Amino acid sequence: MDNLNMQLDDNEQMGDVRKQLRFNEEPRASANARKDMLQRRMIEMKRMEMEVRRQMADLAEKHMRQIEEMKMRTMQMTQKAEWMKAIIGQQQTILEQQQTTLEQLQTILEQTDD
Repeated sequence: MDNLNMQLDDNEQMGDVRKQLRFNEEPRASANARKDMLQRRMIEMKRMEMEVRRQMADLAEKHMRQIEEMKMRTMQMTQKAEWMKAIIGQQQTILEQQQTTLEQLQTILEQTDD
């Protein structure tokens, strides 16, 4: 009987030790779970940061292309304006020549009428 009581006491003590070990492991497990959760959050935040950086780089590239396109359009418009000025200058010269020719013809007509 003594052996049985000793064995029961040992089992009871072992149960208490197991309970104590479980109790000690719970905070550790909880701390590990928190650590894992924080690591996952950090990984997610880094992923989000990389995504934001990629988007910013894409926007910067798009902006630079738009600026270059606007510069090209401005150059084209400037070139067209210069061509228009040249054409208008040529037309003015032609009109002045025609005016001179008309005046000369008018003078010739007046001389022939006399």
